[in-house]
Amino acid sequence: MKFDKPFHLNTGNQSVMIGGKPPAIVKSDLEAGVARLGGLGRHPSYFESYLYSASVLIERGRVTGSLDEVGLPGFYLQRHSIELLLKELLGWLTSISELRNQLGRSVSKPSDELLRDMRTSHDLTELYDHVIELASMLSLSLPPDELGSLIRDMEILEIAETWSRYRSSSKKQKNSGARLHVDHIPDEVVIPIVEFQERLDAIACLTSSREAFGATYEDEFVEVWSELNAAIENY
Repeated sequence: MKFDKPFHLNTGNQSVMIGGKPPAIVKSDLEAGVARLGGLGRHPSYFESYLYSASVLIERGRVTGSLDEVGLPGFYLQRHSIELLLKELLGWLTSISELRNQLGRSVSKPSDELLRDMRTSHDLTELYDHVIELASMLSLSLPPDELGSLIRDMEILEIAETWSRYRSSSKKQKNSGARLHVDHIPDEVVIPIVEFQERLDAIACLTSSREAFGATYEDEFVEVWSELNAAIENY
């Protein structure tokens, strides 16, 4: 393949972005303290970006003995990367459903609740359940059990969706409708932050599509979608 401009391969984490920069730009950007995104091959994967950032931050905390100090932002990066992964999977599933409907191969559609939560929800269990729901409806494989297990273990700590972002929140009571003030860390909390990262890294290898013709959970969706997309072009 020939490109209009010179293509430089990323020598760092290619899962985040494939394209790199000329050596002179790498050097000048480091000296200037800037991050440069976009351009040929340089549109980052949001999931991989947050996953990689969590890994770097937590490893830095482990090496410097500052895991307590990076615990909350580290946890937030982890849970946000999971949210992004779940919504990416839901994006493939809803697209597969739409193409099947256009081809007359199915009349099943995702619920309005699922479509709304896909856009607005930050609840990991809710989003994970939607992946299971839609994958089952489409007769596709279910997500790895490891993903559901990690979400359950993380949500034992996460008493509110914003637990790792703010020190408190308010919760609406079902019976009265009154809002109850919730302190997020009223007592000591132990976060197995390194273990969570190790499990998340393993889940990413099982789930996220990182190379052409791979064998991950997401790659199954890519293959199904590609066949449908080719069929719709000739429909």
